[in-house]
Amino acid sequence: MKLPANKTDRNDAFGLVRLVHSGWHERVAIKSFDRYRMRAVLTAWERIVRMCTTMINQIRGLAKTFGLQLSAGKGQVFEQSVRRAFPDDVVLSDLFESLLWVLSGLTDQRRAFDRQLARFAREDEACRIVSSAPVSAVLRRSPS
Repeated sequence: MKLPANKTDRNDAFGLVRLVHSGWHERVAIKSFDRYRMRAVLTAWERIVRMCTTMINQIRGLAKTFGLQLSAGKGQVFEQSVRRAFPDDVVLSDLFESLLWVLSGLTDQRRAFDRQLARFAREDEACRIVSSAPVSAVLRRSPS
């Protein structure tokens, strides 16, 4: 295909028409605005989960620096094990309280995203069909 000498809107339109006639184009499905919104919420949820994991690992690593191995656990169990680890040291206690406060905020945001995603799943026909399958009931009950 020979390129036109001058770049103008008319030449652009002519070039696009030639591409269409030559078969170089392909129809593309464009997702709905709702799908883009859902994808944005899923992406934000994923990042929040990653940030929670990173914060927990930071707390564990920092505790290990001071010679303490925190017990395994999530949520309140983890927070209590961190608080029990530094009862007498005011500086470390304040430091870890600050980190736990950040973790608590991230956890609250993750729960808010969980509720929003559950609402999306209830309203979405495809999600309702998949979640009504017998296999999905087993997966929902399995510990992870």
